[in-house]
Parts: sequence; structure tokens; C-alpha cells
Amino acid sequence: MTVSRRRVRVGSALLAAIVSVVAVAAAQAAPSQRAALPDLAYAEAQVDKFHAVPRWKSPGAAIDASKAKGKTIFIVPIFSALPYQQLLNGGVKAAAKAVGITVKEQTNQGSPAQWAQGVEQAIAQKADLIALIGAPDPRLIQPQLKKAKAAGIPVVVGNLVNEGTPAFDNVSARMDMASQATQRVAADYTIAYTKGTANTLIITANEVNPSKGLVAAIEDEYAKVCGPGCKTTVVNVPLAQWSTKMQSTVQAALTADPKITFVHPIYDGMTTFAVAGIKAAGALDRVKLGTVDGSDFVLKMIQQKADKGLVLFDIGYSLDWHGWADMDVILRILLGQPAPATQNLPRRIFDASNIGATGTPPSPLKGYGATYIAGYSKLWGLTK
Repeated sequence: MTVSRRRVRVGSALLAAIVSVVAVAAAQAAPSQRAALPDLAYAEAQVDKFHAVPRWKSPGAAIDASKAKGKTIFIVPIFSALPYQQLLNGGVKAAAKAVGITVKEQTNQGSPAQWAQGVEQAIAQKADLIALIGAPDPRLIQPQLKKAKAAGIPVVVGNLVNEGTPAFDNVSARMDMASQATQRVAADYTIAYTKGTANTLIITANEVNPSKGLVAAIEDEYAKVCGPGCKTTVVNVPLAQWSTKMQSTVQAALTADPKITFVHPIYDGMTTFAVAGIKAAGALDRVKLGTVDGSDFVLKMIQQKADKGLVLFDIGYSLDWHGWADMDVILRILLGQPAPATQNLPRRIFDASNIGATGTPPSPLKGYGATYIAGYSKLWGLTK
């Protein structure tokens, strides 16, 4: 694959590549022998693998979902207004409808106090299961989760949980998303694009459960693959302050270091505010941006080459697919079975080379195929 400042092109080896999270995790392991840093061949190979259209892979043994029909689950989201959250909840609801499960949902603005209130509401309404979708941090609402456990209501944490995170108290199961592996690929893309000279501003939100682990993974990948040729700077903007503080924070960082050439928001919901900061700093001519999550408004920026092609790539995942995967974990817990070790959730890089696969205008649900619907339906005994 040739990586240029204009775009990253997919190599011919991609034709046979179908990538699962398991394969990606294995690919992330550093080779025993690696070229002198920066290892551009390794970085480019990682980018190629993630351009592929994913296919569903069964997470575990078949189950009889009909035994959960009539149950009620209560969703406590991390932040109701996030487009990411709404699409993810939509996937859970579609899967729940297919198996005859009722879904109730709290509306909140992303604060731990509101997450706690949501759990209290679920207990009061005698839900059969509480789903912390988008991953409100269970460590911050332990008194309420203890109450849920005492009431015999299992709790599932879905999404935004780093692989390798220790088990949470008073939580029956969780969905790990291989988020660190995905952020490593975002770093690899940046390394390849800049030919091993990236000076990257990483934007994080430390109070969101996986954030510190994601930043650590990014910085570790730069150290292993790029070495001294790359530099990172990290700024923290709390979730509730993205709309009020991110622009000024990004502007200040870019002004303080005029050699920064790349901006990496770890969640693409940050992008609009980060772009405003880049513009305010007068840095459009020297900075590119890459991110993770695959939201439609960010994909549209790539497709339209907005702001001089500022947004170079977004590593997305089908939120509908993830919603069905969450339901697989929920079903197994409702049926008294253990959750699978992994749901084999896929990722796909979208950039100028393949953004057309998302449609016009881009949809965050397109470009991933639909093999998961048939796959889960058969796995749950809904179809033969």
C-alpha cells in the first residue's frame, strides 16, 4: 500500500482480507523481529487490514431466545443526546423486538448522578435486567448497583469497555469492544500518513471509563511503531464540556505548539468542536484529523472534503451490529448462561478510498454488510 498526503489507497492484498476483532488483536502483537523505527511497512499493513468489509462470526453456542420473551430490560445510557448512543440503542431495540423483549430507556445528560437515578428507576419498575449501554462507569454508581443485585436484577455493561479492564463489582456481564486495538490502528494510520513524523494532539475525556486506557494504547503504539520521530500531546476535555471548552482547549494547544500536524480525538463525537478549535488557531493548512467511531457527520466531512480535507479518516463500527451483539449478551444473562468471551465485533476504516461504501449522504450503518442479522437470528433460534 502507498500512503501519501492526499489519501491512503487500498492494496491488492485487501481483496481476500476479512478481519475480525480476534484477528485484529492478534495482528496488533509486535513481531519478534521488526524493522528499525519508524516501521512504516507494519503501520501500512495494519491500515490495509481494516479497510475490509467485515463478516459476522458466531460468539458462542446457540441459545433459545424464546425463553426470554416477555422480559423487560431498562437501558441507562452514558449520554442520551449523543448520536452514537441513539444509534446503539436503536440496534438493541431492533434485536429486542425480534425476540419479544420490552425495552425501557432513561434520558440523561451524561452525569454519574443521573446514571444512579436511572438504576434506581429500573429497580422501582422491577426490570428484569439493567443495561448500562455506552458504558456509564459502574465504579461510580456502586451503591445503586448493590441495590439492583439485592433486588435480583442483573446488570450488563455494554460498549466502551476496554479489553483487559478488571471485572466490575455487582455487574453480571460486559461487552468489551477491543477499543484499544482500534485506537492503535488509528495511530498506525497517522504514522503511515506522516511517514513516521507525526506530531499528534490527542483529545481525551478522562471521566469516561475507557479513556485513559485508550490514550495509553495510542501512546504505546507510537512508541513501538514510530519511535522518536513521533510526538504526542494530550489534552483532557470532560464530556459535559465538549461544547463549551473543547474549541478553546484545542486552539490553545495548537497555538502553544505550532509544529503539531495531527489531531486525534479518541471519540469522533468530539470532532465538530475540535475542528472549531483548529480553525480558531488558523491551523487548517498544517493539520489533519483522524478519529474513531464512524458517526455520519464525520463521514460526511470526509466525503465532502470539508475544510480543505481536514478529516482524513474515521474508524467506524456498525452501531446496529453492536446493538444486536449487546442483546446476545443480555439474552444469555437472562437465560442464566455465561456471556461469551468476545462478540468478534468488527471495525472498518473509512477514508477517501472507500467512503462511497457508506452511501450519499453517508450513513453510520452502511459499509459493514448485514451478515450479523441473519447470524444472530439463527444463533438465537429465530430462523433455521
